[in-house]
Amino acid sequence: MKYQQQNEWSRTSLDTRRGQTIHQKSQESIEPRVESENYTPESLITGSHAGPVLTVRSVGDKKPRTGRDAFLGEPEGIPLNLDKLGPVDHIFLLDHLIGIVCERFQERYGQSLASLRGLGGMPETSSNSGVYMHILWRQNDPERVWLYVGQASKLLERIACHNDPWYRRTRPSLHYHVWGAYEDIRSTFVTLISRDSITCEADRCLLNIQEMWMACLFQTLTPKHLDEYLPPTARKLWSGRHLNVVPPIWQGFTGDNHVSAEAAGGRQTFSDLILSPDPAIREWARDMRDTFNELRNSPDPLLREYYYLNMFRNRKLAEEAIVKRKLNNVQKYLSMGVWRTITGSDSSQGAHLITCSNFIFTVSRHLQLGVHVGDRVQMQFYLTETPNPRAYARGALLTDPASRLAVSIKGRGSRGDFHVWLSNRAELVVMKMNSLVDALEGFTLNESKTFRRRWYVKREPGSSERTVIYT
Repeated sequence: MKYQQQNEWSRTSLDTRRGQTIHQKSQESIEPRVESENYTPESLITGSHAGPVLTVRSVGDKKPRTGRDAFLGEPEGIPLNLDKLGPVDHIFLLDHLIGIVCERFQERYGQSLASLRGLGGMPETSSNSGVYMHILWRQNDPERVWLYVGQASKLLERIACHNDPWYRRTRPSLHYHVWGAYEDIRSTFVTLISRDSITCEADRCLLNIQEMWMACLFQTLTPKHLDEYLPPTARKLWSGRHLNVVPPIWQGFTGDNHVSAEAAGGRQTFSDLILSPDPAIREWARDMRDTFNELRNSPDPLLREYYYLNMFRNRKLAEEAIVKRKLNNVQKYLSMGVWRTITGSDSSQGAHLITCSNFIFTVSRHLQLGVHVGDRVQMQFYLTETPNPRAYARGALLTDPASRLAVSIKGRGSRGDFHVWLSNRAELVVMKMNSLVDALEGFTLNESKTFRRRWYVKREPGSSERTVIYT
């Protein structure tokens, strides 16, 4: 193949202090190792000089405490330094990857694989397309390293976007979350593959393959995708440690550049993709969802934190959407009567109830309507500018919004037709009705929570338990 004739790069190493990528010609493998730091930019491009490389330390290298000292201080977790991968046959890995891609995505990638190029140089200001790697490390702990592999139609423009703080703030991702996690984070970009500009769909597919190759080579994908695309014999020592959530091989399947980020967000558009009539898009969407969920099990606390922050944000968005939908439904009770079913109990010790969203209204037996559980009645709200003598919450103060809300039901019982006002004297009902009036008058839930004598339900983070709050 062409990539073997042009550039047979075999050993790739990383310096966690300087973050440079060095290539040394060989016929066999890629292996992190320690070398001299004397190198020039020209040697990085030609691969003629071995420079600084990834310094690694096994977890087992740290001598455990023994004797009395073992019981002093807080318990310590294992360090998250990267273990040595050992020899990696990058040509065998590429052949294995191509075989899987041909089998799963023949129609999309079959015509592009034959022209795959080898690794290029490392131009600092390149307008070429290509594949790059972002290396991040902590200045106070240089052995703590994160890798991110990406592609660009113009490398210079993409790296400029990455370096723009505003761009990062407006496009949250795992990559940017780790980048901004510590004040002493340092980073550098290196070019793994450089090629001429993209002119057709075949070029874009080829770039996807090249990025996927590098992501597999440096094990920057999630454990799920490394298991799928690496050979069974590969040592996956860096699995779950790096920052590529979306497999490059899927890039461009949906035609929406932002939709991959929504895999972590659970938005409606992403839900639509999961239910797409196109089986390829369905597979892509489910793959993205499952990949994001794997971050929860990462050994790296930063990656887990990103997962939990996204889940919390998405839960808040979902709750806001539910509240908005409930608000729209509740406001229908003002403009027209809404048919509801009577619930509760027909026993003399029970009560007849009518629900409206999260609010429950009691139908007093003193009304003697002759209704039963399962009967349908039409409920309507009446909201006045001043206190209403027919207010449902009879214990409301003149300063309570609940004093302006009246509720009626009409229907047919065993004693004939009826149209009556409902009422309840319970003190806590006043606070619930205050919150209902807030919703009817267009206040958001967060605004309503700040008012006195209100009621709302709070969901505990990371739990299905709910707590009722009275302000």
